[in-house]
Amino acid sequence: MPPSRNSAVLARVISGGQTGADRAGLVAARQCGVETGGTAPRGFRTERGTEPELLRSFGLVEHASRHYPARTTANVENSDATLIIGARLDAGSSLTEATCRRLGRPVRVVAETSAAEVEAAASWLRGLAAAQGRALVLNVAGNRESHEPGLEARATEFMADLLRRLIPS
Repeated sequence: MPPSRNSAVLARVISGGQTGADRAGLVAARQCGVETGGTAPRGFRTERGTEPELLRSFGLVEHASRHYPARTTANVENSDATLIIGARLDAGSSLTEATCRRLGRPVRVVAETSAAEVEAAASWLRGLAAAQGRALVLNVAGNRESHEPGLEARATEFMADLLRRLIPS
């Protein structure tokens, strides 16, 4: 039976743990009581340096490769859909979108973190969950904080609003 509006749409939120949009997805999921995880590059590399304790606290595992494209592919493969957040996609975000398309995975790009986009993304995810007949694993990706200053805060608020709309009451 497909999920109704009041049943679970998301089982888990994953990301690569990078600053900016990736981190926002994990922080918002934790705030909303949604399970987190994902794959990080070997050494738990981020632009802030290595952050193994923090990323492990979100349930991330370490990829065998230190390179970001390998963990990007792993997160796309280990999810049902990907939400990319960023005003203008940087190289990493563009790679994520291309990987989703190459693997035939649903992807939605959120350029504007507006209330209208929150509802549109919620509707998109409800439709995907209904089509799959189960709660989804959502990969959250997007620009790094250094490529789009202030994104982490905006994306955290966006994701928290989105998750609150998807959590059963």
